Amino acid sequence: MEDLITGLNEPGDIAVDVVNGKMYWADLGAGKIQRANLDGSAVEDLITELGNPYGIALDVSGGKMYWTDIGTSKIQRANLDGSEAEDLVTGLGNLYGIALDVLDGKMYWTNFDTGTIQRANLNGTDVQDFILGLSRPAGIILSVSSQPTTLAARVDVNGDGVVDFQDLVYVMQHYGWTGKNNADVNADEIVDANDLILVAAMVDNVAAAPAARAQVQDLLTVEEVQQWLTEARLSGDASFAYQRGIVVLEQILAILMATEAMPKETVLLSNYPNPFNPETWIPYQLAEPADVTVSIYSVDGKLVRTLALGHQPAGAYQNKSRAAYWDGRNAFGERVASGLYFYTFTAADFTATRKMLIRK
Repeated sequence: MEDLITGLNEPGDIAVDVVNGKMYWADLGAGKIQRANLDGSAVEDLITELGNPYGIALDVSGGKMYWTDIGTSKIQRANLDGSEAEDLVTGLGNLYGIALDVLDGKMYWTNFDTGTIQRANLNGTDVQDFILGLSRPAGIILSVSSQPTTLAARVDVNGDGVVDFQDLVYVMQHYGWTGKNNADVNADEIVDANDLILVAAMVDNVAAAPAARAQVQDLLTVEEVQQWLTEARLSGDASFAYQRGIVVLEQILAILMATEAMPKETVLLSNYPNPFNPETWIPYQLAEPADVTVSIYSVDGKLVRTLALGHQPAGAYQNKSRAAYWDGRNAFGERVASGLYFYTFTAADFTATRKMLIRK
């Protein structure tokens, strides 16, 4: 345990944006909304001269933060940088905790004075009493995993009609890296956002949960995961969500490859990333055991480097721990120049050549 930030007045709730590496909190004693990096550095005041802000919740995808102010009996919101603050709900009494269901467009909060949990649309309209007869409710948290059909219909976040890696990242951002349970997943036999939620939730637990492993195998194919991985690696996005998403997909691929039948044919696949600087991975699959060599040539046909991979058993060699690796150096250990190169893959009687580009 360590102290990250000290000397605060009377901090209330805290919310974390792991995608952008920020934490936000309400200091009801100082009448402020503040934020800092996850290591406690770069503390900054975002909004000041509030009453007594207490609860806080984030809509990272929408770029908004929401908070309750027990001093002014308000729910307010602003952009994540503190700009464009506005009142959403007023005059209801002492409102403490707040939580968001971004997909359904709802916010929920506790009303300490009336002993109720209330809700409204994210713009503050249609205020309703949701649960009555409580004593003094304070904190609140939502589990949206009980609504798999609703989620499945709404997580094509980039609007292209295809559930892809972008959607997987969104799911992981908003529903955590683990712990979501979707009992109705795969009921429609379509790989959709529901399935992605299950995959993101189960991937860290499949070793101990054979049923989960079987579900993952039913939901995704090796080809789909490989396609998503290629798209993700080529995107150049270095955000935490993307990098964590890549790790999850690599874990999923390992699960699938460990149980799927051996490849029916030997294939040389496209290197990734491509273009690259300074390193790249060259994936392939073997239908039969073979001595494997990758030879790299310059555009004028000169041999630059030979990667002797030795005798390899049949199987798929596609993730970074198994694919052939080139560090962008020649046989003398020197960095090669930018430009087009060719790599020739040889396994027993099989030979194939592809091209790749170094861009500095």
